[in-house]
Amino acid sequence: MITILAYNPTPRKPVYCVHRLFNRTQRFMDAYRKELSGTQAAWACKQYSGGHRTLPSGTLEQLDSSFNPSI
Repeated sequence: MITILAYNPTPRKPVYCVHRLFNRTQRFMDAYRKELSGTQAAWACKQYSGGHRTLPSGTLEQLDSSFNPSI
């Protein structure tokens, strides 16, 4: 009988890490759908990381008033 050992090159991550990555990815996708640039999307996702998968509807208004790309 031949035994084949499977090699998994990636270690397993806890489920909550995968969920956090998924939620963050969903927020970035929503920001890109709202036609934000990369730096604007990063700023908006950092501001609204409260576990929601989409950015609030008032993101664009607040972005215009308080986003400073030089910081």
